[in-house]
Amino acid sequence: MKKLFDEISIPVEEYGADGDLKKTQYVLDLIGSVLNPETYKCLLVAGEQGMEMNCYALEKLTAPQLEEMKGTTLSLRESDFIISGSEGIIAFINARGLGYSLEPKNAQLAATQNYWVDVAITDFSTSINKLINGNKDSIKEINLYLDTLNNQLKNNKYIVCDKYTFADLHWTAYIHFLMINGYDNLIGDYKNINAWYERIKSRKSQCGQELVAFDNLPSKEDLVNRKLSSITIQDF
Repeated sequence: MKKLFDEISIPVEEYGADGDLKKTQYVLDLIGSVLNPETYKCLLVAGEQGMEMNCYALEKLTAPQLEEMKGTTLSLRESDFIISGSEGIIAFINARGLGYSLEPKNAQLAATQNYWVDVAITDFSTSINKLINGNKDSIKEINLYLDTLNNQLKNNKYIVCDKYTFADLHWTAYIHFLMINGYDNLIGDYKNINAWYERIKSRKSQCGQELVAFDNLPSKEDLVNRKLSSITIQDF
């Protein structure tokens, strides 16, 4: 894997727009798929934590380069450290970044967050995969989860409370994936989800930089072109 990262990595600018040396010692390298919302989660957490990251679309790799991936579809490198899989990557960036942890310190809020993360990963994503693979019957399942989420957001700014947590990160990735795949009509009638989604789209990351993490997510055009955009931070 190190050989592959060495081959595709590009030089980065070490100084910000103001001429000062950037705070991050290393720039991250991410190989992920624009067709996989797990990649979107990594983009979001890097934006939230103010970590610059060069992103390379799995779909653009050559056959020999794909062999170097050894069956993995999502990998991250910082210097000599390499980790694969969204769970490990998210945990690393969250701990390594410049902002506060997205994990609530309050036990009840942490438990509520983990419940919503589990629903997103275990249930909601399964229904989305069925839909993407042509099973229209899964729309009923998706609507059930969206009904529940919409109700949860009735009195909350974000999913768990009035503070952004991992629950918001996971649900943002899946709902955005639905949106750019042409299923935005499924979200259209959910007032609370739409209001939450608009807040997410304009929310500045909590790391202190002038950065909106949502802006790093692929667009419909990026999906068609199989493109991932790198995360660059200038205001250090």
